[in-house]
Amino acid sequence: MQDAVILANCIYEMGEATPENITTAFKEYYDERYEPVKKMMAKSKFMAAIMYGMVGDISLAAEASTWKERLIRYIMFNWVPASIKMKQFFKDNAYRPQVSYLEYVENRGTVEVLPQKPSKRYAQEKATGTEI
Repeated sequence: MQDAVILANCIYEMGEATPENITTAFKEYYDERYEPVKKMMAKSKFMAAIMYGMVGDISLAAEASTWKERLIRYIMFNWVPASIKMKQFFKDNAYRPQVSYLEYVENRGTVEVLPQKPSKRYAQEKATGTEI
């Protein structure tokens, strides 16, 4: 969903559909999405190793995983408090892009949301009262 929202925002900001503008829109999309996706993939790989004993691309049974993986799994599931797990969950979900050509939904929760790049086109359309 996040990819679709960011791509829609880039296409909306694109303006006229020329090859240069399309290339620029996809470059902006890449610049905005690559780092968050890279972080989430690394976190997913780490969590898979903890939960299932993943080594590379090969899934191992809990009995066959290394002692280090078993130790980390034991600590994560038995010693780490639920409050710390919830803080990490909220931190992971702070990145919530919204469609830039609609009114933003206000944050009604207690967790701060990461700022989003505002839409220049939407601000201009709203100021002039016309569509571009």
